[in-house]
Amino acid sequence: MEKENFVIFNKNIATNLESALHKKRLSKTELAKQARVTRRIITTLASSSDLANPSVYTLSKVASILDVTIDQLIYGKNDSQEDHIILKYLKLTDKKSKNMIIASIKEAVKST
Repeated sequence: MEKENFVIFNKNIATNLESALHKKRLSKTELAKQARVTRRIITTLASSSDLANPSVYTLSKVASILDVTIDQLIYGKNDSQEDHIILKYLKLTDKKSKNMIIASIKEAVKST
């Protein structure tokens, strides 16, 4: 990963981690204890540091404790961003078809 992209990646995680901690009313120390990692790992993630290079396992544990997905922790995705990504890959141009597919996907997600 290029250094520029890596810094953006870390800033995203830092911002989303702080937001999730605030919503859960958890401190970094409490999160570290629950995730069974050092406080330094959590602090590094929350600082946008170039040193932050979390494993998928660590991100998974942290996301689970914060009740978010890894995608939400990394990208801060919301439904409209996910819809946009899905449509981008499907490369649909017909608005009616797009809306039908989005509705179907949302319905499928609700039923799981």
